[in-house]
Amino acid sequence: MSASGTLPADWLSDTVTQPNSRAAGGVWIVLPQHVAQLRRNLPALLEDDGNELTIPTRHLFHSLYEELVKLEAKIGSADQRIERAFQKNEECQRIGAVEGIGPVTATAIVAAISDGHAFRNGRQFAAGGGGGLVPRQHSSGGKTKLLGISKRGDPYLRTLLVHRARSVVYRAKAKTD
Repeated sequence: MSASGTLPADWLSDTVTQPNSRAAGGVWIVLPQHVAQLRRNLPALLEDDGNELTIPTRHLFHSLYEELVKLEAKIGSADQRIERAFQKNEECQRIGAVEGIGPVTATAIVAAISDGHAFRNGRQFAAGGGGGLVPRQHSSGGKTKLLGISKRGDPYLRTLLVHRARSVVYRAKAKTD
């Protein structure tokens, strides 16, 4: 942000505005929503003397920026450990071959079910091990009634699988095979 109060053009497409607590409606700080843009542009914003940020506000943003950098380093380290576990495990590799399933979901499935032979078919896995992804059934006299999704099982695994399914359906629109 320059002394005149203008912002770089790449900030304007995706921003959040927050009023400064010093003055009701007086000074506004515009921050990008995307983490990469925030990480790239926040140090310059903190060093700009013309933007009317108070010293305590600068210290607060600086400490939050340092915390963001540390969290990103921890996330990167965790991603690397997951990737290594995925590469070393043959079961993860087979599960990861399914479209839409990556290292995070594959390792979560292997960790959650441990023995895939416990399920006779995919429906049993989806009902039990997959976090209750199929409707409950109530059958009587040869009539099958499907009820709502049971939501039994691991909610984290269910969330991963639902997001992967949405991703596959979204990308299927562009496919011709």
